[in-house]
Amino acid sequence: MDKNSPSNDLVAIVGIGCRFPGAGGPEEFWNLLRQGTDAVRKVPAERRELFDSDVTRGEATATHWGTFLDDIEGFDWRAFSISPREARFMDPQQRLLLEVSWEALEDAGIPVDGLHGSSTGVFVGIMWNDYAKLQMTRLDGYSVSGGSLAFAANRISHFFDLNGPSMSIDVSCASSLVAFHLACQSICTGESDMAIAGGVNLMIAPDTTLAIVQAGILSPQGRCKTFDADADGFVRGEGAGVVLLKPLSRALADGNRVYATVRATAVLHSGRTESIMAPSVPVQERMLRSAYARAGVDPADVDFVELHGTGTRKGDPIEARALGAVVGATRDARRPCIVGSVKTNIGHVESAAGIAGLIKTALAIHHREIPPSLHLQKLNPEINLADLRLEYASSLRPWPQTGRLPLAGVTGLSFGGGNVHVVLEGMPQAAASDVERPRPAILPISARTPPALRELAGRYRQLLDEQPTAAVGMLCASAARGRAHHAWRTAVVGATRAALAAKLDAFLGRAPTSDTNRRSSHPPRVTFVFSGAGAEWSGMGRELLRQEPIFREEMERCDLAVRRHASWSLIEQLCSDSPSIPSTERLQPTLWALHAALAFLWRSWGLAPAATVGHGVGEIAAAFVAGALSREDAARIAVVRGCLLQHATTGPLLELALPENEAARVVSESGGRASIAAYDGPNKTVLLGEGSALRDIAGGLESRGVASRILDVNHACDAVQLRQLADQFANALGSVTASQPSLRFISTVTGKPWSGHDCGAAYWGRQLHEPIRFFPAIDQLGSEDYDVFVELGPHPILTEVLRECLGARNENATVVSSLRRAEGEREAMLASLAELYERGCNIDWRAVSGEGRHVPLPLYPWQKERLWLL
Repeated sequence: MDKNSPSNDLVAIVGIGCRFPGAGGPEEFWNLLRQGTDAVRKVPAERRELFDSDVTRGEATATHWGTFLDDIEGFDWRAFSISPREARFMDPQQRLLLEVSWEALEDAGIPVDGLHGSSTGVFVGIMWNDYAKLQMTRLDGYSVSGGSLAFAANRISHFFDLNGPSMSIDVSCASSLVAFHLACQSICTGESDMAIAGGVNLMIAPDTTLAIVQAGILSPQGRCKTFDADADGFVRGEGAGVVLLKPLSRALADGNRVYATVRATAVLHSGRTESIMAPSVPVQERMLRSAYARAGVDPADVDFVELHGTGTRKGDPIEARALGAVVGATRDARRPCIVGSVKTNIGHVESAAGIAGLIKTALAIHHREIPPSLHLQKLNPEINLADLRLEYASSLRPWPQTGRLPLAGVTGLSFGGGNVHVVLEGMPQAAASDVERPRPAILPISARTPPALRELAGRYRQLLDEQPTAAVGMLCASAARGRAHHAWRTAVVGATRAALAAKLDAFLGRAPTSDTNRRSSHPPRVTFVFSGAGAEWSGMGRELLRQEPIFREEMERCDLAVRRHASWSLIEQLCSDSPSIPSTERLQPTLWALHAALAFLWRSWGLAPAATVGHGVGEIAAAFVAGALSREDAARIAVVRGCLLQHATTGPLLELALPENEAARVVSESGGRASIAAYDGPNKTVLLGEGSALRDIAGGLESRGVASRILDVNHACDAVQLRQLADQFANALGSVTASQPSLRFISTVTGKPWSGHDCGAAYWGRQLHEPIRFFPAIDQLGSEDYDVFVELGPHPILTEVLRECLGARNENATVVSSLRRAEGEREAMLASLAELYERGCNIDWRAVSGEGRHVPLPLYPWQKERLWLL
């Protein structure tokens, strides 16, 4: 790979996933390196049975030491949809690679379910299959896929549904760096759009360690002492690391964080040397010169080189001389090239060694610091650092200030003569600012199981304490856009960290149950329910006009349509400082426009309704959003309706806790003094009539133990007057063109699906004076398995009614509102969006959260169970 590749684009490292001794991710790994931690320890008790032999008993020997990962026997099989039986026969190296690949995607802000069918390549360095040896006496059908090294890469491609090249590479200790080289080439040739590259190493069976002991290359002291006079071999280690690669241009376009860019890679073999395991100075020089020539950089400009650095008396001087001959030959002696080796911290992790060094270097470039390398007490007499223009990084230091972007190299060497070098370069550091205008935001959290959901919520809660300066908007947007959205969900809304923390505390304080916060197994069927008059308040919609462009654009379109039939402006009406509610003449078109704009905003957030229904004036918006009416006709109907009702005699309504048939009997007994206005629920009927008549009815019902209440509204009138207004309404409308709706539109005139027949002006006359059959309409939808209902209006007046209507049909239906009187409008909608998210609705998170840079988030909490052959 080089900068002059066919793609004419650099490769960017945009995500890191790793598990090294003492470090469960890139942040912990960086802290381990900065602090100069030595992760070497004696073989832990739970592993001793795997290393039990005559060689490992007695006094301290090379086999007593190592760097070990914890809990390699555990696996979260549910997260990866792998049966426990299959997982038990899977090489734990495969399981570990699945985890760190997932974490690399999360680190990059790419949802783990967002790469289906993509040309993403997978390149994995792996060299030992100790676990397969344990299966020899207990073979199973899963032993083939569980024990073969080829499946280390194939398993990743299969789980994430990736269609790019997928290969496992064994070049012994250089395996993962060669895998990285091939991944870069695959991107540069256009073969892969993205690539996962890395390596893994676990020490499970004693045979491999004992063979390396016999080869005489393990340190009895159990340390990699790079460049030290006392260097006597290496100490074995475990680990796994992967990086996610993208073309730089695409990474920048996607807003990815870029740890470093890849200027070039080079791979050579030593050819014939004195032995197959002996390195070659000339070949290493040739490899280095090739890499820097391809990168188009002067080797003297390299700031830091991550050495292979196993700590052998023969190999260290060869590596030092080759490096000095290339990067030190023309270098100013006052600015030596800094060198170090991660093996001094975590031992030699063999097939994962190269990726460990590369991740260390990418993190160092990103943070503009060079972490210390350990164990150099007395320099190997065969290495003259001053003459070679090299300096060992024995302490933490800032990256050298050169006026250029940071430039570094990473070397990998192998037992069998493989040589690989990677040239990395930093990115310009933008003056990032987390300052943002406080604005309500939604933090969605999801997992594959309830325990994982609670643990992840706890991690987010901890993050809010640990990063008090983190911008709420960027945190929530990163979680929304950069994470997969699994079956078990919760979401909290707030404009400040304190608000989010309080709501997370409330969630964590609730007793966990098995039937909450889980999306349904089938996609929700959404109904938009448009409320009628009675919920209006001064200032409604004003905040959304200022803050939500989609809402404002639709209001402006509706405003234009209304002004063709009226002499006033919707926008001016909503933005007015007047504390009074608009007159009926203006209120009816205003409510229609508000309903329509809310529908467009909900749809822009990804909430796609399958059906609509409207109550009273809300039916105009229901018909418009369903596609049965044009915007022009809907505006005309709303304007004419408002003008007629403005001059009607006003009066109260009476709400009865009676079903339709019993309410009809009450009306009949009233002697024509009352009539049915609406059937709002299975036991809720609304009457209209003269005030005295309604009060008489209420008194009579009270004596019979029937609940009722008077509703004061500003547009109620008696049945006779409504029939007269209906005729005027139809005549004033003239022709209305009705279209076949694109959504299921349930009429509240008939309580049945709108057929498209008789839907002109006469229909809207009937709609004005006939009883509103709201309950039959909702019951119809409930019978068709519609299970999510969103009330669109300035305040929830139908939400409880909807729950009553649906109770008999679907008690598990989700009912939410849009706005709430005198509450923040965006926050109210986001609170409902949180409920819809938990229900399983698909959300367009970019529309909700906007664009912005990705910020670090908690990693997925694996819920591991012991799955092991022994």
